[in-house]
Amino acid sequence: MLKMLERFFKLVSEDVARKVDRKGFLKAAVGTTFLGVLTFAGSKSARANSISWCETVWATQSCAPPNGKYCSGCSSSSKCPSGYKVSYAWGYSSTGCWCIAQGGRIEGATCCDCTPTTNSNASKQTSSDCGCFAYL
Repeated sequence: MLKMLERFFKLVSEDVARKVDRKGFLKAAVGTTFLGVLTFAGSKSARANSISWCETVWATQSCAPPNGKYCSGCSSSSKCPSGYKVSYAWGYSSTGCWCIAQGGRIEGATCCDCTPTTNSNASKQTSSDCGCFAYL
């Protein structure tokens, strides 16, 4: 019985290992580590809101704002400037934001997608959508 269980778990674990996307796993592990380090580094109050905005972490050099343009009036205290609200139409349907690990350094930034408050459907892309960037 014990041998049979051992063989079963070995087969299951080998099957799981074959199916795991190593690149995706590494991205998730790096992202989780990055957020964990940021949580304990520096001023927690200044970073707590920004970190909670992140749906994911990308190891990239910059944000990729909607329509290739940044909003004016962005600040680190809000996701979007006055006259804008969070857009969920650009791939981040939970918070509208993501984090980047700039240059592999511990410092990073939040990137948020914004749409005019006049847009009644924040899940629909518009030509007026823009993005905000703020260092953590």
